Amino acid sequence: MKKVNQYEQEFLEMLLDNEGFYPWNPADPEAEQYFTEQEEKYSLADSLNFERILKIDHTLFCHKNQ
Repeated sequence: MKKVNQYEQEFLEMLLDNEGFYPWNPADPEAEQYFTEQEEKYSLADSLNFERILKIDHTLFCHKNQ
């Protein structure tokens, strides 16, 4: 039988830990709430103003058409 090293043991403990919640089933109503909260926290629109988005968009499409 193979001896389990420290990293494998910690990984196994994390997998079997029931404390944390991750919505593995996207159809689960609790998952929808989780994903909505994540989207609100990391919204790209909040980090860039409209003019900056237009500039990035223009640059992207200029390079694409070359």
